[in-house]
Amino acid sequence: MGNYGGRVRSANRWTVAVAAVVMQSGFGSLYALIIFRQPLSTHYGTNITNVNVAFFVATLVFGTSTFGAGFLLRHVNPRFVGVAGGVLFGVGVFLSAFAGGSLPLLYLTYGILAAFGGGLGL
Repeated sequence: MGNYGGRVRSANRWTVAVAAVVMQSGFGSLYALIIFRQPLSTHYGTNITNVNVAFFVATLVFGTSTFGAGFLLRHVNPRFVGVAGGVLFGVGVFLSAFAGGSLPLLYLTYGILAAFGGGLGL
């Protein structure tokens, strides 16, 4: 198994490295809300400050969940935490597309669910 086992482990390292780059690129999109403040305020019929609350909640939850993920990594497999973070982030961003005209639903899906997943995956 000697040489073959080494190639499998090496290929697995590259898979993990590529997955990590893709995940971090996706999690960086959390900050893209800043670009869409004006169109979102028009869409929701509110001022920019109310849209900024979604970003404030997202950054608060993101930081808090990152801190919690550090403790979780000691007890659970790091891949599980990363995959769970990616799934939660994806589901949160996906569901935020269906927030419609409900700003509180945007706070829940984007500000809490997506940011919590982003913090776990970071």
